Amino acid sequence: MKKVLSIINLIIIMCGLAAFVAGFFMLAKWLGFVMLGVTLYFVGSSFSNAIGGD
Repeated sequence: MKKVLSIINLIIIMCGLAAFVAGFFMLAKWLGFVMLGVTLYFVGSSFSNAIGGD
């Protein structure tokens, strides 16, 4: 019985780690999109400033 419990515990831990890694990658992807948007916004605003001749 103890062996079964330890196996179940191991499965729960593995599932938790997998969920953590998946969540981390989703967050990283989301942050990547945010960074891309901010970068494009700054590039666009600096280009418009350069074209506007401020």
